[in-house]
Amino acid sequence: MAARRVEDARSLDPGTIRAKILIGPVTLYRVSQQGSKAPIGIWWFSEQVAQRCRDEAGADGAKQLDWLRNVLAVCFNWSTFDRVERFSLHGGERIPTVLGKGLSMPHYKADPFIDRNTGERVISLPKDYWQKKGNTLLGGELQIVLPWLPVNRVSTTTHL
Repeated sequence: MAARRVEDARSLDPGTIRAKILIGPVTLYRVSQQGSKAPIGIWWFSEQVAQRCRDEAGADGAKQLDWLRNVLAVCFNWSTFDRVERFSLHGGERIPTVLGKGLSMPHYKADPFIDRNTGERVISLPKDYWQKKGNTLLGGELQIVLPWLPVNRVSTTTHL
């Protein structure tokens, strides 16, 4: 299941993908969308990336989120990217992960979907899609995919 989600996303460099058992203590982070009803996502990043973000973007939460969106290459139409989630693995705890370096991504990714009312394949483009076409997000950071996660241990904040 996790391998299929990683493969379908086409957002990790195939030459860098590997499975690993992560052993605590370790703190991981992800950025998500406030008010989302979706389950907690599987894409996370390490304390090392969080610390570089603090060092390079400073303490301003909005600047941190902009820095993270660029290096994690999260397309603007995937998430409003306005909430940080944190998960801590306690000493000696183990959790299976998939690791890989993120690929660069376009500003917007226009993926088709099936309209539930008509059954037709549809692509919905943001208003400024054509003005942003050609803009890319850097990527290149190590992504940590957590297919199984004790969700009751995830906390939220607005900055790192």
